[in-house]
Amino acid sequence: MNNKLLFPLIIILAIITLFYCGMPNSKNRQKKLSPVKQVKYQENISFSDYIKQNEKKQNKPIAPGKIVRLQKGTQRANSINSLRQEEIKRREKAVFNNLKRQQYNQKLKNYTNAVAKTPKNNNIDNYLLANMKIDAPPTQQSMQQNNNIIRENYIQQNLSQGDRVIPVNGTTALSYKSKQEVFEARKKYVSESLFAYPGYEPSDKVFGQIEDGKPWISISMGRKNGISETDGLSEESRFINNPSLLVAADYSHITMSADERYNYLNAMPSSIKYNKEENLIEVIYPNMHVRGNYDLNGLNARDFGYKYALLDNDKSKNVKMKEYSNISNTIVEFKNFIHTGKSCGVSGGCNNGSPYQPMLIFEYPDQSLEVVLYIKLWREKPSNYNAPADINEKITILPKYRK
Repeated sequence: MNNKLLFPLIIILAIITLFYCGMPNSKNRQKKLSPVKQVKYQENISFSDYIKQNEKKQNKPIAPGKIVRLQKGTQRANSINSLRQEEIKRREKAVFNNLKRQQYNQKLKNYTNAVAKTPKNNNIDNYLLANMKIDAPPTQQSMQQNNNIIRENYIQQNLSQGDRVIPVNGTTALSYKSKQEVFEARKKYVSESLFAYPGYEPSDKVFGQIEDGKPWISISMGRKNGISETDGLSEESRFINNPSLLVAADYSHITMSADERYNYLNAMPSSIKYNKEENLIEVIYPNMHVRGNYDLNGLNARDFGYKYALLDNDKSKNVKMKEYSNISNTIVEFKNFIHTGKSCGVSGGCNNGSPYQPMLIFEYPDQSLEVVLYIKLWREKPSNYNAPADINEKITILPKYRK
């Protein structure tokens, strides 16, 4: 071989040999000292031990600047790893709790359905306690949902028994009674109604603001020197004593004498019936023959969970709503409740119904006409007006009898 060619070849082979075998690789050295990668494999030792290992491998002390960089990298890597572990534990706990909650709700639903099929079982509480072996404790929200399931199952069982005539209970005097006395009376009337179910308690949103020992506005609605009458029969007892009257026709604003008020504005239905085939409560008012504005009171509907309502225009007649936006063209949520208000003018206030809802006001200008209000009721707000109602109510106000 030509010596001129051999010498360059030897030089090239020597360079290649030194490159792979003898010379340190700068990239490999940098990777070896990378703090995050080192910590990844050395996370079980202390930082000082980690520095000693690196110094031993390199046979020389590590520069202070590199130690600071390595320490920051170690802290960052350990912090990220710690956060990752905490997030994993949090997610595992959330999945576990969600699974337990689903099991709890499903078990209770099965038990309540079984109880609803046996309405003769008077000891429902013991039945549930004996059969509910559930690990996850119920939340307040899930307990409310389960109470709603019990209520709906029993009400559905009541409605499935066929047509019924519901007695109309008269008004009573409530002034200066305790809240507990009012609640006990309410529970008694509910137990005899279309919506009876074990364990009923008056809704806190509807009745929770009643106060002990307060006067209640009288059915006569008379006022003297700006103070409402509170003696005798109480106006709110019309609704408290008649739970099956989900929506009541009530007077809103009229002008007449005290005698006329008492005689005509008792606003009590003469009959309440339930029609199973149409899932319809039929209410007849014979004596509301005074011109003025009336409203629809949904106190009982809200108490039993029927919060949303719409007037079916095709099945109603001679109804003239006062406001442009009203229950005949908009699904309305009932807000009715009883509280201690100041409108009566009595010092300290009176227990009375509230609030004023303009969308529920209708006019009654012609006493010679029969007024029919057909109301669709839902527990949850429907997506459209044509959705089947959970229950319906038909209010008929008969025309004034002429001599």
